[in-house]
Amino acid sequence: MRIHPLAALLAALVSHPALAATPASVAIAVDTNSLAPKIADEVQDGAVAHIVTGLDEVMSTLADTDIRLTPVSDSETLDRILECEAIECLQDLSEAAKVDLVIQVRVRAKQISKKATKRSKPDYLISMIVARSVPEREAWVEKTDCHACDASGIKHTASLLASTIAEHIKVRKAPPAPAPEEEPTAATPPRPAAPPAPSAASPAPPEARPSPKLEPTRSEPQRVHVPTYLSATAIVGGGLLIGSGIYLVHINGKGTCDLTGSEDLCERQYKTESLGIGLLAGGGLAVLGGLVGLIFYSHSAGGTPIALNCNGSSIFVSGGF
Repeated sequence: MRIHPLAALLAALVSHPALAATPASVAIAVDTNSLAPKIADEVQDGAVAHIVTGLDEVMSTLADTDIRLTPVSDSETLDRILECEAIECLQDLSEAAKVDLVIQVRVRAKQISKKATKRSKPDYLISMIVARSVPEREAWVEKTDCHACDASGIKHTASLLASTIAEHIKVRKAPPAPAPEEEPTAATPPRPAAPPAPSAASPAPPEARPSPKLEPTRSEPQRVHVPTYLSATAIVGGGLLIGSGIYLVHINGKGTCDLTGSEDLCERQYKTESLGIGLLAGGGLAVLGGLVGLIFYSHSAGGTPIALNCNGSSIFVSGGF
């Protein structure tokens, strides 16, 4: 069985997925059921061609390229277009039939006024819906009156409606033609001048020796110094506090009077144990702080001879400062 080339082309267009922004196929159905049979046949003859021409001329101008829409002649698709009463139905049909644009045209004869004569031409209402599903679901609706029209006037008005809608359809503009690249002429590079030959009298230049790298010196952290007299003062003061604390602990519980004999004869006794312990602790901390400052934070730390002697009632510190 041999397939006609035109039929194969139409089948390929129907099965091919719609382009993203440049329509290539269109399904157009014109409803003329309300017209007289004679004028209905005249409108159907060439209406599709007029509508396609109106679309092609405007979209080609917008896209700066030649756009040729191919009408789909599948009778089942065209019948389903006339059955649709809503825009969503036409958009679903565009997706199902793989058609870029679906167009529904309805021609309705308006009521003839009483003043019209038999020779006067009737008025018509022409409405057009253009729908598509890609790149997004869109639809455009236009309608107009055709006063005292015949079949050719109805087809011309439908072409004008198609041109008006085509101005709102997004199409992909043709990319500009790349400018011809000019081949650069190969310029002969100048020859480098030969270095002068060294004369026998001129001595050879000394070889460049690499300069020694200087390693960055690391700055030592600044050391905190405590004056020697301050450390010595802390030691002497701490020693006095310790001596006072020992004395206060020693006299704790003894009578305050100078009577000889038993201590119970005095009415009052010393209660200095807590104060003495406090002085002992404070003096010990002062002596310790002074020794730390003198040994570790003095200007001559490490070379200061220090001798510390203590007995039951006193502390002696000796050394060279």
